[in-house]
Amino acid sequence: MKKVVTALLCILCFILVGCNEQKSDPCDLTTGTYYAMGDYEENWVPYVAFDFEDYTFRIGDGQLISYADFGTFSVKKGQIIAESQLTTYVFEIVDSTRVALVKEGDTDISKSPVTYEKYVGE
Repeated sequence: MKKVVTALLCILCFILVGCNEQKSDPCDLTTGTYYAMGDYEENWVPYVAFDFEDYTFRIGDGQLISYADFGTFSVKKGQIIAESQLTTYVFEIVDSTRVALVKEGDTDISKSPVTYEKYVGE
């Protein structure tokens, strides 16, 4: 009986771990920091950094701001869905070096999205 229970627990753990993996569509973006395009003062440029190895991100209002939101993301149908403990961010993939923030939490900003471009020094 103990063997059966142990085997069932092992199978259940295997299934739960397998279902929890990040499933993402392939995309042309690469790991790095993407900065908001626009008229910003130096060190106050909003940014988002994506890591495509472990599918984590961080987003902040500039290098001088100590707070940055962070979490995990997935790529689905040409969008990056980034989830933190506070909110969900949705980015449209524009091309291989740019993304556009179109939704932050419940706020749809697709009519005037913020476009981020990858820093070429990376």
